[in-house]
Amino acid sequence: MGPRPYPPSQVIPEADIRDADKVRAKLTAEGFDGAITLRLVDATTKVKSARDPVPTAYYEVWGLLPIRLGGGSSARYYLTAEQKLQIECNIYSLQTGKLLWTGTSEVMQPHRSWKLRYRMSPTLSGNA
Repeated sequence: MGPRPYPPSQVIPEADIRDADKVRAKLTAEGFDGAITLRLVDATTKVKSARDPVPTAYYEVWGLLPIRLGGGSSARYYLTAEQKLQIECNIYSLQTGKLLWTGTSEVMQPHRSWKLRYRMSPTLSGNA
């Protein structure tokens, strides 16, 4: 059927999670072949100013009148927050204790990724 992933909370008691020797002993006793670790490398938020693509003056018949008479600009600006996370993923062999693969990934707007996690969880857990 293939490999089955397990979150650490199902295998290792919370009190032991920071003790490498206890984690190693528990994973070896349970017969695990490997471990995947994730580490947050960087988290940034940029605030950007953007101009409204359709000036709000166009939304009403009388909106353009002050502009046509020299009353100023109808341009409206708004702020957006662009979030980016950089995550490192490592895959280790528990038999040899060696690194098998490493990679980094950047996630834009992470608050929008819950749908993907929700849709992928049956596939990752082998219940698809």
